[in-house]
Amino acid sequence: MFRLAGARGAPVGFMCFHGLHLHVEDIRALCTEFPDTPVLMDHFGFCKGVEDDTNWPALLSLAQFPQVTVKASAQFRVLPSGVASEWPYPTTGPQLRQLLDTFGTRRVVWGSDFPYVSEQCGYERAAVIVDACGAGLSPEERAAVMGGNLSAMFPGGWY
Repeated sequence: MFRLAGARGAPVGFMCFHGLHLHVEDIRALCTEFPDTPVLMDHFGFCKGVEDDTNWPALLSLAQFPQVTVKASAQFRVLPSGVASEWPYPTTGPQLRQLLDTFGTRRVVWGSDFPYVSEQCGYERAAVIVDACGAGLSPEERAAVMGGNLSAMFPGGWY
């Protein structure tokens, strides 16, 4: 299936709810064996912060595979323990900045986690989170993350 997805240019998404550490070796093996298959890591890889989560370095290590893109989404789900979960979720700013610096501007995309985001901060606020979280995106980075990269990933999908 992974090979067929690559042949068809279809991204394979990974949503590691219970921790990236449970799957990262399998993801690495698949990326090594099938370098033409695009991979999309959901929700910051479910890593909770840049300092306290041992999964964060594992997620960043996936940058060695050029087919891996990370979705900066569901910020309310990736807050470190004990951090108040209030918009704009400022602890996700350093995460987003580090993703951009590690993976590059073209390999990070925004997502809302709709419909669950409606209960948290609402879709309207989620749509401006990359500006509000303190990641300091340039206009070019913002344009890429907020749709440009997905347009490239799914050509013809925005008509």
